[in-house]
Parts: sequence; structure tokens; C-alpha cells
Amino acid sequence: RSAARPHLRHARQAVDGREAHDADRLNDGLAEVGVPHLIDASMHTLSGGEWQRVMLARVLLRRPHLLVLDEPTEGIQPSVIKDIGRVIRRLADEGLQGQRMAIVLCEQYYDFAQELADQYLVMERGEVIAQVS
Repeated sequence: RSAARPHLRHARQAVDGREAHDADRLNDGLAEVGVPHLIDASMHTLSGGEWQRVMLARVLLRRPHLLVLDEPTEGIQPSVIKDIGRVIRRLADEGLQGQRMAIVLCEQYYDFAQELADQYLVMERGEVIAQVS
């Protein structure tokens, strides 16, 4: 059984070379993306949106200065897309634990991306067809 906790511990180990036994730190990562109740959930039982948020929490444990998201809404139900959008917007506005963060979002849903972006490009078949700053 693969639970969320080992995935998050692995992320911490990759950052500082030690195992992350700090339950508060792991819970904080999941709370940041709105799913602290999933700390011991089996990864195999998670919905697409829950899985996406656990993986985002894993990335956030590294405290990145740049977050690259490639179609975070793919395969996610509309209500969860809004939740993920709120998390991305909050990270863009507030950063993570006082640290500013740049976010690059590649997304096929124009309205979702437009709502979140300060600046954006629209591409069609590899060509930039619009740019908004």
C-alpha cells in the first residue's frame, strides 16, 4: 500500500538528505493545498484531484522559487479545478511561507489560465497568436 506520507517523506529527503519524520511539516504541506486529511491515504484510492494536490504538496516541500505546472487540470472534475485554481492563485499572490514564487502554467483551458495569469501567451500549433501583459 502506497500512502501519501511516504511520497512526502521522499520529497523532504531529496531536499536535505534526511528522512522527514516531522509529522507537522508533512501535514503543513498537505494543508497548504487543502488536503491535510490525506496524509495516510493510499495513493491508489485518491481521485485525480486529490492525487494532483498530494503531488503539488510534495513539490512545495522543496520550497521552490519557480513552480512549473503542466496542465494541472487534466482529468480533473470542474469543482476540483476551482480548488486547484485557488491554491495556485494564493501561491502566486502570497508565495510560500513568506517566500515569493514565480509560476509558469501550461494549460489548455484558456479561461482557467487567464484568471490566474498576470501575463500570458496563447499558442496555436507552436505559434504565438496572442500576448497579454
